[in-house]
Amino acid sequence: VSWERVHPAPGAWAACLVGSTPGTPNSQTAQATPTRSGLTVSPRTCAPGHPTRGLLEVSWVGTARLGSLYILDEAGRTVTSLVSAGDVVPEPGARGSWIWDGRDDRGMDCEPGVYWVLASDAEKNGIDAEVVVVAPRME
Repeated sequence: VSWERVHPAPGAWAACLVGSTPGTPNSQTAQATPTRSGLTVSPRTCAPGHPTRGLLEVSWVGTARLGSLYILDEAGRTVTSLVSAGDVVPEPGARGSWIWDGRDDRGMDCEPGVYWVLASDAEKNGIDAEVVVVAPRME
């Protein structure tokens, strides 16, 4: 069995339907259902340690209550959680903002590369994702 990533959410893998698909589009894809939200990230590049480019602001304004907000690496592994089940989140329609400093759950700088900001609504009706870049540490 050959496995392929369906979308960037954790655990979003499925068996390939046609044997294997290296170098070609996957045989299965799942489009994320929009959350009816306004997930925004600014700026899109984070340089840990830089005095003005060391933080990303992640904001959510949606008609649905935010359920989770994760940072994932290119392989889909959770790097850190900005919001998880049980956290207090804004009411639907209200703005919520969180800061990510380019570090993982252990406080270590993330490796330079591409990361996903992944938000899901509390009712599990959909997800939103934004791509961000972590630049090399700036001293």
